[in-house]
Amino acid sequence: MILKFDEIKTPIEINNIDSYQLVIENTSFLYKIVQNLNNFDEDNIILYDGKNLDVSKNVLFISDLYNLNPNSKKILTANYNYAENISKSAKLMNRLINVNSEILEILGEISLEFNNCVTYSDQITISELLEIYNFKFDFDQLNFIQTFLSYLKAISISYNYKVLITMNLQDLVKKEDFQLLCKEINYMNMTLINISSKKSELTFSKTLIIDNDLCEI
Repeated sequence: MILKFDEIKTPIEINNIDSYQLVIENTSFLYKIVQNLNNFDEDNIILYDGKNLDVSKNVLFISDLYNLNPNSKKILTANYNYAENISKSAKLMNRLINVNSEILEILGEISLEFNNCVTYSDQITISELLEIYNFKFDFDQLNFIQTFLSYLKAISISYNYKVLITMNLQDLVKKEDFQLLCKEINYMNMTLINISSKKSELTFSKTLIIDNDLCEI
């Protein structure tokens, strides 16, 4: 599998044991690449594996590493739906029916105390159950590595991303933590590509440098 930017001649090989460093020294060109990624512009970005793949569905681009939250509404909703789909076994559904029956009895008793007509839903779903009990992913906002991995694990449950692209990861990860981080990303079957304006001290598997004259080094 390869990731190809239209403006860069060399394709980036996608291998889930690899981490890739893409250094773009020309700031205007860097801006253009980031804009294409933000928009998932398939006229300029191609992910190819025997055929062109949907970039927006297979590439996770994180431009802001400072504001990661595994409990964003989008991620939680996707995971609630995931839980709904994997919990359709007869045994679990019967237990949910029994729980729902108990709840309906309580609601019935409460409704008799109102001097007015009342109505309420007579069904409960796994998604609603998770929301009622404030089901969320645990993470430590003060620990970047832990927050970053919690975010990736939460999002990878429901989304089949093959490529993870970050911006300036070297600003937040210590050299001694980087290999551990790469292993965890590898366990999630994603290839890491970090984009920056200068070469970092982190040990990436491969490095591609685009200089100020847009020449590949």
